[in-house]
Amino acid sequence: MDHKLLFDRSDLLIQIGNATNSLREFDHNFETPFTNLVLNNTTYNMRYNYYITENFNIKTGFQGMAKMNRNLEPTESFLIPDAQSFDNGVYAVLNYDLKKWRFQAGGRYDMRQLTSIAPDQDSAVISNISKTPIDQRYETVNYSAGFTRNGDYTTWRFNASSGFRAPNLAELTASGVHHGSFRYEQGDQNLVPEQALQFDMAFELHFDHFEFIVNPYFNMVDNFIYLKSTDSVVSNQVGEFKYFEFDQVDQAYLYGGEIGFHYHPHQLHRLHLESSYSLTIGERTNGAPINLMPQPNINSRIRFDIENDHKLSVDHIILEHQHFMKQDRVGAFEATTGAYNLINLSAQLHYGKKERWTFNIGARNLLNERYIAHLSPLKNLGEGIPQPGINVFLKVSYSLKMKNNKK
Repeated sequence: MDHKLLFDRSDLLIQIGNATNSLREFDHNFETPFTNLVLNNTTYNMRYNYYITENFNIKTGFQGMAKMNRNLEPTESFLIPDAQSFDNGVYAVLNYDLKKWRFQAGGRYDMRQLTSIAPDQDSAVISNISKTPIDQRYETVNYSAGFTRNGDYTTWRFNASSGFRAPNLAELTASGVHHGSFRYEQGDQNLVPEQALQFDMAFELHFDHFEFIVNPYFNMVDNFIYLKSTDSVVSNQVGEFKYFEFDQVDQAYLYGGEIGFHYHPHQLHRLHLESSYSLTIGERTNGAPINLMPQPNINSRIRFDIENDHKLSVDHIILEHQHFMKQDRVGAFEATTGAYNLINLSAQLHYGKKERWTFNIGARNLLNERYIAHLSPLKNLGEGIPQPGINVFLKVSYSLKMKNNKK
């Protein structure tokens, strides 16, 4: 439900939602699910926006989520224990506009209550999770402040903010082989919430036919939680699995950024040339790399817009090239990953004069490149399981447009 009330100098937004997801995964046994899990989420949000003056307003409100997951019978294994969590937060944000400048500052209080239920099933069913129940409460106060300046051809943005992340169920309770990643994962119920301080900025240069953007950031995270690779191997009746454990460092630095451009020539206005480079570095205070950082990559694409009046019309065609650089800045006992290139081709079409039917069709990895992504959970299984080769996709969508009858 999404409802908005309008007043003279203010408005009130109320949002309530609920979603239920049922997960049933089968292993070699097609009669009994290996995992049989249901997850229910209820979200709520109330925001009050009040204009003190034409250029000065305050937004305040609260939002939260109630989440419950249950393992159902029959099942061969618990992926996570039965648990429920309640997230609640209250916040206030001030916005002030002054000609080309926009200033913003805010504060927020968050609380999470996480409770799990001690399992009483057969030991084989709960062999992958901790048997010790959890009853934890996490609280924090965060803030943010920043500004934006819009010029005729440039835009500057800067923001400083703090953040918080509580450990999740997997990080707290894992204690066995994760069959989705084929590795033995060990959680730690003594993990404490992460607390971060981030600085980010952006500079945009925009003309009629050319746009350029650079967006660096620096993040300092206290009590950083990460999945640490070890040199140990765990054996069971299924096979041998590399041993990973969720660990925490007192402080870590995550920094990097993105730089890119968009150009469409005046003579060929339907042609669009885009390219961007992104980089993320994670390290401890002594400079030692942190595990599982993504590969630096360059993403370039050529898009050609097509205009015609046929009943079945092509909107645009996109040719994309993705270059993933080698990742040799890895943590202890973590494997390096070589560079690789991917070529993708796609097109969007529509059918009918009212354009209600839309078709997206294309092919990924056109050159059938054999590669294993650095963050793939399957790279530790034997010599690693490669990502899909050349593969095609088709997406069909239909737009429902309700007729508005005016009296």
